Amino acid sequence: MVANLKINIKKIISIGLLISTVSARYVFANDKSELSEELKNHIESIELYEVPNINERTNSYKKYEEIMELIKEYYRCEGIEVSGNLDDFQYQQQVMNLATATEILGEDNEEQLVDFTKFIDYYENIEINNEMNELLDKYESGTISIDEAEYLINLAPINLDD
Repeated sequence: MVANLKINIKKIISIGLLISTVSARYVFANDKSELSEELKNHIESIELYEVPNINERTNSYKKYEEIMELIKEYYRCEGIEVSGNLDDFQYQQQVMNLATATEILGEDNEEQLVDFTKFIDYYENIEINNEMNELLDKYESGTISIDEAEYLINLAPINLDD
């Protein structure tokens, strides 16, 4: 009983130290003063990704109708339901999982599959931009943590001009 108590106390102390360390790392950057100048400069130079306009989004269902149906049929045969909804993250991942699967969908469909996969990659930028905008709003309001600021920089497109 005493041995168990000592082990539990050690666990509690370890957990307490871990929480303190995490809490110290998750300091809110009130008025951005906790962020280094380097982080601030990176954040202030961030540009968003290009995203498909409304016409590209609308027309994509017609343009990629054939390959979307083949993808749906493949997954149906595997017993996996797919939505066919471009805004569905799971569907996007299902398409990306087939990106190099020309042997599965047939070499005749390779060009369509590659084009559609590129479009999905482009389309995913919408969600990435949404996430970046949320973090940029936190930066502007002074409530972004250092970890969030670093994550934001990692999400951003690489600027080759730097």
